[in-house]
Amino acid sequence: PTTTASGPDQLSQIELVGRISGMSRCRWSDPKTATVVGAHVPLGRKYALSSGLIEITYDRGAKVILQGPVTYEVESLSGGYLSVGKLTARLEKKSEVRGRRSEPANQDSTDLFAIRTPTALVTDLGTEFGVEVDTSGATQSQVFRGSVKVRALSARGENREVERVLHENESTRIDRDDQRTILVVPAPKTVSFVRKMPEPTVKTLD
Repeated sequence: PTTTASGPDQLSQIELVGRISGMSRCRWSDPKTATVVGAHVPLGRKYALSSGLIEITYDRGAKVILQGPVTYEVESLSGGYLSVGKLTARLEKKSEVRGRRSEPANQDSTDLFAIRTPTALVTDLGTEFGVEVDTSGATQSQVFRGSVKVRALSARGENREVERVLHENESTRIDRDDQRTILVVPAPKTVSFVRKMPEPTVKTLD
């Protein structure tokens, strides 16, 4: 069910991370995860789309576009778990978010925005990037601007001592069966990630 501001007492008991800031042609693979533009996004909320787009704006400055078919769970104030599908994430400057001051470069790593998948942890280092998880659990990461740190995860979600930093126009793939190395390659030139929500269609009468 959609979380709405039904009362201050109810909201005070829920940890909120942001709001739904955009939607386009959404079809739900799980109707229980349906939402509306403007709805609060609570910690632990899951979204499961068979098609369409959802944009989540986190209070800490990240904008995430989920691209159906996709299943995504908000598991922290600064990130989430992508079990299958595609997303793009863009980090706004802190100074532009609710009047917050820019944070120092040596901020705690727990404050960095991160996307977890079945095989990887993709941590933002000030950037715009895409992540795709296929049905086997393999993770494809691509950087559009800035850089990210990619770390391989075991089947149990444990950190492996294998990680690389990706920079602009670089990409990598981590398979479930081969996590001994992370090979960085040029990003594919074909467009497969949605980086901007489409403008709302306004119908007029003649």
